[in-house]
Amino acid sequence: NSSIMPMKELLTFMNCPCAGSNLPRLVHPVLLGLLADGPLHGYLLLQRLEAMPQFQGNAPDPAGVYRLLKQMEHDSLLHGTQEPGRTASRRLFSLTERGRACLLRWMDTLEQHQASISRILDFLRGASRSRPGHS
Repeated sequence: NSSIMPMKELLTFMNCPCAGSNLPRLVHPVLLGLLADGPLHGYLLLQRLEAMPQFQGNAPDPAGVYRLLKQMEHDSLLHGTQEPGRTASRRLFSLTERGRACLLRWMDTLEQHQASISRILDFLRGASRSRPGHS
């Protein structure tokens, strides 16, 4: 429910994917959700993404995920700590307070979209039953 977040906070997320402008793969909220329980390395994040049923065996491109992690870190949603080895997969990512707020916003956005999709589907089901030639 968007009423639980102050308007000022809502406005800070206007251009953020959590506002729903980037729904196709939903990698952004899934990464936030994976990190909600604690820090993870980039490589482990990729493995967990691959195992998720919503990607149906078609996991996001690793380079794209690393770019998204870098962007999320730049946006102060994540904090990354470089570990020995100097590769992105050895970077340990954790959720910031802003990242937790973004995760809550994503949940609200997805619930709103789910309700809208349900209404559209109800409408389409009704429209398909009322077409001539259908009983």
